[in-house]
Amino acid sequence: MPVDRLFAFSELSHIVEGLFPNSNVRWVDHPSSVWMAERKLQQLRAAVDLGVPIPRTIISTELHKLQKFVKTHPNGVICKPIFRGINFINGEAESAYTRIVRIEELEQLAEERTFPTLLQELIPKGKDLRITVVGDKFYGVEIITSKKIVDWRVPEAKPKYSRYDVPEVLKIYCKKILSHFGLTYGAFDFAVDPGGDSYFLEVNAVGEWAWLDRELNLGIREALINFFYGIKNDDYRFPS
Repeated sequence: MPVDRLFAFSELSHIVEGLFPNSNVRWVDHPSSVWMAERKLQQLRAAVDLGVPIPRTIISTELHKLQKFVKTHPNGVICKPIFRGINFINGEAESAYTRIVRIEELEQLAEERTFPTLLQELIPKGKDLRITVVGDKFYGVEIITSKKIVDWRVPEAKPKYSRYDVPEVLKIYCKKILSHFGLTYGAFDFAVDPGGDSYFLEVNAVGEWAWLDRELNLGIREALINFFYGIKNDDYRFPS
């Protein structure tokens, strides 16, 4: 019965929430830290405060401000969801991917613009990076797609993956953001322009990692197991 399921869900939720203050539980990561870190606006603000470079960004409901932003960035502007970008239509989940937005589109939507829109300058493609951090370990991956692809997650991107040696400056950026939110794990996305300058895009505190671990045998699985067991120096190896 639906009412029974609702009751059971409520009971289970309170059991889990009752564990939050338990200092004997090893969280990756604590739900309160994850809750705050999942807020993209908090991420961007933290990055600015910590000296981590981000693309020029505007979030506004005012059409003239959005139009001015597009006009002042002739190399292009992208629009992305402020949260997860998942929409359910007729019971089916659809993703809203990052895409280039043109000023004509803003004008067409003028009458409907009653919600905030996030725009960022388009960073010319040099490299797309995914850096997964577990404690003090960094696992870098370069995601290789066509120069025309803005968001490597779109179905037509067909990305390829290559191990990437994370430079010290990006390690410092990641550490600063993780420390700010009280996280021990994070899946970071960075854009690197052709000149080598890096820009923080976002961090996912519960980001997926298994597909990259399978593809490149990075060792993320072992790192997480070691962390949960409190093992240092990679003494434990998960059987293949």
